[in-house]
Amino acid sequence: MPLTAQTVSKHLTDYDQIKDLYHTAFPEEELVKWSWLLRKSRSKNAEFLAYYDQNRFVGFSYMIHQPNLDFLFYLAVDPDQHSQGYGGQILDWLNAKNPDVPIVLEVEPLDEQAGNAEQRQRRLKFYQSHGFNFTNHQTTEDGTQYVILTNGQSFDIQQLAKAYHWFYRPFNHRHHIEIH
Repeated sequence: MPLTAQTVSKHLTDYDQIKDLYHTAFPEEELVKWSWLLRKSRSKNAEFLAYYDQNRFVGFSYMIHQPNLDFLFYLAVDPDQHSQGYGGQILDWLNAKNPDVPIVLEVEPLDEQAGNAEQRQRRLKFYQSHGFNFTNHQTTEDGTQYVILTNGQSFDIQQLAKAYHWFYRPFNHRHHIEIH
């Protein structure tokens, strides 16, 4: 049975579970305030979705929309649902929603010396197995480096810069982001 999606809001039955997953799925330095995610998701430029297999919560995505670019800011699958294909189903759902718009995302670069080297490798392999490939671009966010992947479609790197600018406005001065 295909996944269904619902907009994340305080009214969802699984709201606390979604919030907990957000805070446990990502390193502290990659998190923004939960209240900011919710606030920005009320705009047409962002989409915060919870995914369900029948009535069971399986994961969420947070997408920032720009003209001719969708930036997958966050994707997480409930740890109890790992290895059941839900991450791939979410990516398929997102790809099908706007098939002519490239999806761009960031991952940590491969580094055998990193404390989470194996996790980085698994994450990259997962995205590559779902059609995402390296671009010639990378970002540095507050000193943390990421490589940019896309679902095979070309995109204008300035649209990614605009996505960041939109998301962090009016606090752009607090975040140092470089796109190379």
